[in-house]
Amino acid sequence: MAGIPLKLRNGSNDQPCKVEGCGKKAQSHLLCSAHLYRLRVWGDVRADVPIRGRVRQPITTGGGYRMVYAPEYPHADRRGYVLEHRLVMAGIIGRPLLPEEQVHHINGIRDDNRPENLELWTRSHPSGQRVTEKVAWAEQMLRLYAPEKLR
Repeated sequence: MAGIPLKLRNGSNDQPCKVEGCGKKAQSHLLCSAHLYRLRVWGDVRADVPIRGRVRQPITTGGGYRMVYAPEYPHADRRGYVLEHRLVMAGIIGRPLLPEEQVHHINGIRDDNRPENLELWTRSHPSGQRVTEKVAWAEQMLRLYAPEKLR
């Protein structure tokens, strides 16, 4: 361990971990926190043993909705969590939900996210009362929501 600085120069932590293939940011001794822990506990970084990722458990909001970790979803929050019922509905319709779309729980139980318990609702409506605008709006709605046999 002689010659290895305890802290990175100038307190900077923008250097990568020195273990090949790790890719995490170095914390101390030019190691990420996981490899540093291994070094302290076992005296070796054990580079041949992969680091297990953190398992993110579903959480429940104060309103009773379940959120699941899905950072790849376009509407995930900054922590990577998504309301589970919106994710299930996105899977049913084959695309991410639009901002004006809502998911309704048929039985009123907010954490019952079975596909058969979910309905897609929309708040969209035509912007004006002209017949041409209503027809254009109706055509748009049919393109988005019509069953395959009507397209």
